[in-house]
Amino acid sequence: MIFLSKVHTCVNTMAMLCFAFSQFLLNSFVSNWLCYPRLNKCILLSELLFLTLRAYCQFLMIFLCSMTTSSCLMQQWFG
Repeated sequence: MIFLSKVHTCVNTMAMLCFAFSQFLLNSFVSNWLCYPRLNKCILLSELLFLTLRAYCQFLMIFLCSMTTSSCLMQQWFG
Protein backbone atom coordinates (compact mmCIF):
# COMPACT_ATOMS: atom_id res chain seq x y z
CA MET A 1 0.00 0.00 0.00
CA ILE A 2 2.94 2.34 0.60
CA PHE A 3 4.01 1.73 -3.00
CA LEU A 4 0.57 2.70 -4.31
CA SER A 5 0.66 5.87 -2.25
CA LYS A 6 4.07 6.80 -3.67
CA VAL A 7 2.89 6.10 -7.22
CA HIS A 8 -0.23 8.20 -6.69
CA THR A 9 1.86 11.11 -5.35
CA CYS A 10 4.29 10.81 -8.24
CA VAL A 11 1.53 10.80 -10.86
CA ASN A 12 -0.20 13.78 -9.25
CA THR A 13 3.10 15.67 -9.25
CA MET A 14 3.65 14.87 -12.93
CA ALA A 15 0.17 16.10 -13.80
CA MET A 16 0.73 19.32 -11.85
CA LEU A 17 4.04 19.89 -13.66
CA CYS A 18 2.36 19.26 -17.03
CA PHE A 19 -0.41 21.69 -16.12
CA ALA A 20 2.07 24.34 -14.94
CA PHE A 21 4.12 23.94 -18.12
CA SER A 22 1.02 24.40 -20.28
CA GLN A 23 0.15 27.56 -18.34
CA PHE A 24 3.69 28.83 -18.87
CA LEU A 25 3.42 28.19 -22.62
CA LEU A 26 0.11 30.00 -22.79
CA ASN A 27 1.41 33.00 -20.87
CA SER A 28 4.64 33.18 -22.85
CA PHE A 29 3.52 32.58 -26.41
CA VAL A 30 -0.22 33.00 -26.83
CA SER A 31 -0.47 36.38 -25.13
CA ASN A 32 2.54 37.75 -26.99
CA TRP A 33 2.06 36.29 -30.44
CA LEU A 34 -1.64 35.76 -30.94
CA CYS A 35 -3.19 38.83 -29.34
CA TYR A 36 -4.52 41.31 -31.87
CA PRO A 37 -6.26 44.34 -30.34
CA ARG A 38 -8.47 44.92 -33.38
CA LEU A 39 -9.68 41.31 -33.60
CA ASN A 40 -9.94 40.80 -29.82
CA LYS A 41 -9.74 37.00 -30.25
CA CYS A 42 -6.74 36.33 -28.04
CA ILE A 43 -8.76 35.47 -24.94
CA LEU A 44 -10.97 32.97 -26.73
CA LEU A 45 -8.01 31.22 -28.36
CA SER A 46 -5.97 31.04 -25.16
CA GLU A 47 -8.93 29.67 -23.21
CA LEU A 48 -9.46 27.00 -25.85
CA LEU A 49 -5.80 25.97 -25.71
CA PHE A 50 -5.86 26.09 -21.92
CA LEU A 51 -8.87 23.76 -21.70
CA THR A 52 -7.35 21.39 -24.25
CA LEU A 53 -4.03 21.18 -22.41
CA ARG A 54 -5.76 20.76 -19.07
CA ALA A 55 -7.84 17.88 -20.44
CA TYR A 56 -4.69 16.32 -21.89
CA CYS A 57 -2.90 16.55 -18.54
CA GLN A 58 -5.86 15.00 -16.74
CA PHE A 59 -6.03 12.18 -19.29
CA LEU A 60 -2.29 11.60 -18.92
CA MET A 61 -2.61 11.44 -15.13
CA ILE A 62 -5.53 8.98 -15.28
CA PHE A 63 -3.78 6.80 -17.87
CA LEU A 64 -0.51 6.63 -15.93
CA CYS A 65 -2.30 6.06 -12.66
CA SER A 66 -4.35 3.17 -14.04
CA MET A 67 -1.31 1.58 -15.69
CA THR A 68 0.89 1.75 -12.59
CA THR A 69 -1.91 0.66 -10.26
CA SER A 70 -2.82 -2.36 -12.40
CA SER A 71 0.82 -3.46 -12.70
CA CYS A 72 1.25 -3.11 -8.95
CA LEU A 73 -1.89 -5.21 -8.31
CA MET A 74 -0.70 -7.86 -10.78
CA GLN A 75 2.58 -8.11 -8.88
CA GLN A 76 0.74 -8.53 -5.59
CA TRP A 77 -1.59 -11.21 -6.96
CA PHE A 78 0.84 -13.24 -9.08
CA GLY A 79 4.22 -12.29 -7.69
